[in-house]
Amino acid sequence: MKVILSLVFVVLTATGCDEWENDVVVNGIKFAKFSHSSMKGYLAEDTLIEGYPCKKGFVFFYDNGNLNTFQFSKPFEFSDFVIPAKTWGKLDKEGDIYICFFSKDTEVQGYLCKGSIMGLEGITTSFHKNGKLSCFFPRKSVEINGIPCKRSVFHLTGLHDNGRLRNCTLDKTMIINGKEYQKGTKIKLDKEGKIL
Repeated sequence: MKVILSLVFVVLTATGCDEWENDVVVNGIKFAKFSHSSMKGYLAEDTLIEGYPCKKGFVFFYDNGNLNTFQFSKPFEFSDFVIPAKTWGKLDKEGDIYICFFSKDTEVQGYLCKGSIMGLEGITTSFHKNGKLSCFFPRKSVEINGIPCKRSVFHLTGLHDNGRLRNCTLDKTMIINGKEYQKGTKIKLDKEGKIL
């Protein structure tokens, strides 16, 4: 699984060979500048796009014109928690949130997900189609379904769409389903909690 540790804005915002139109309206949205070749624009002010409060600055679109990546201008209710302002969000092609880069540590469905240490873009937290937490980097070691999972930017913890543990790195040596696993072992489990 590819894990994105942070947004690389140099790549996203580099103008390169882009051709820019200034003070233009695209799909009913007013931009200070917009590039059709890279499907990105710069908002001169906070703007509501496809129901999402987008912060002034760069926003990115899919080739079909649907919103792709943006920064939230204000707190936004999603699933059963609130996405903080200044969080970068990435949508799938159907317009559903599937990745957030939290600007600060954020509690999501009972788990403290690591955000930025400087209030800028953070570390990847992803979501299932049903809005449930999929993958995150715990700020502190956490127990999920009786299994102690290690915290760190190098130890991703994953959940199934039913909320059960999918994968993690063990924070301590323990016996699972009758077998001993050493601290630091990466484990994978099925939706019923059996080791794969």
